[in-house]
Amino acid sequence: MIKNVFFDFDGVIINSERSIVEGLKYALSNTGYDIPEYSVLKECIGPPFKISMPNILKIKEEDYDEFLTTYRGIYDTKTMYYCELYDGIEDCLKDLNNRGYSLTICSSKNERACRAIAKHLNIEKYFVDIVGSTPESNIELKSEVINHAFERSPWQNRLETVIVGDTKYDAKGAVEAGITCIGVSYGFGTIDELISNGAVAVLDSPKEVARYIEER
Repeated sequence: MIKNVFFDFDGVIINSERSIVEGLKYALSNTGYDIPEYSVLKECIGPPFKISMPNILKIKEEDYDEFLTTYRGIYDTKTMYYCELYDGIEDCLKDLNNRGYSLTICSSKNERACRAIAKHLNIEKYFVDIVGSTPESNIELKSEVINHAFERSPWQNRLETVIVGDTKYDAKGAVEAGITCIGVSYGFGTIDELISNGAVAVLDSPKEVARYIEER
């Protein structure tokens, strides 16, 4: 029986494409890097920055801290709120909340940003906790965030917990952390990536997510 539902943030609850891409473009141009094609920038939505910056954007190790600081500076002051809720996601959260499920945001995104955006969009009320990456604790990979969520809510049972995610990083992280991943097709990943990395199902809308969980 499912009792606890973890939600990835970018690509599941919010469409953050513009906010992240605009921040990356600013950081690239201000640290001396060329701006790649839009499709390359979009690949950076989903994976932790420790993966996307060196492997996708080709940021050199010696430039990593400056790039990250520049990105966070513009993101925190300007582009953070260039996002919107996906159609139907608030109804999904409200429905699951009303039916007694314990909901948690569980994201590789910076936790402070997750909390600020959730408050801005008036959805923080649906969650018992909002867990994200933190520079202080060196938590960033999805499996690390999931494990940290359980540390903060030790009464939650992994066998009663699922995570709703949109990329292979969510599916792989769920497997590594010992929980089930339900994928969604409307985010930034692909169905094949989700399934091949362990997602038990891939659903096309928040309404289908709520129905799937309630039927389990």
